Amino acid sequence: KRKWSFFALSPVCDGVCNNFGPYNALSFRVQGIAPYDFLVKMQDCEGRESELKRQRSRAIPDDGAWYTAVWNFPSDSTVDWSHIAHIFFFAHPGSSEAEGFFLIDDVELKT
Repeated sequence: KRKWSFFALSPVCDGVCNNFGPYNALSFRVQGIAPYDFLVKMQDCEGRESELKRQRSRAIPDDGAWYTAVWNFPSDSTVDWSHIAHIFFFAHPGSSEAEGFFLIDDVELKT
């Protein structure tokens, strides 16, 4: 069994059901980890999950610069994109020995 560390966020519940349906991608900027290796999962209100394609960067310099990563939503997912409950971010998925420090900023939905 793999041990993965992750952090998660729950979109603001504003009575609109967290509708991600009009969007087709998620992006964020990352700093302080080089190269980066992230896996992102979305979970709807019924508990169904969709794994967005794992993103690995090329070896980028650890120079304090911010780098942008973009994940496209899969078209064959069973997730109800109109009712997203949680977003999970996994850094270096599958590695229980990975260490490091990174910052994430500007998490955005894209069309």
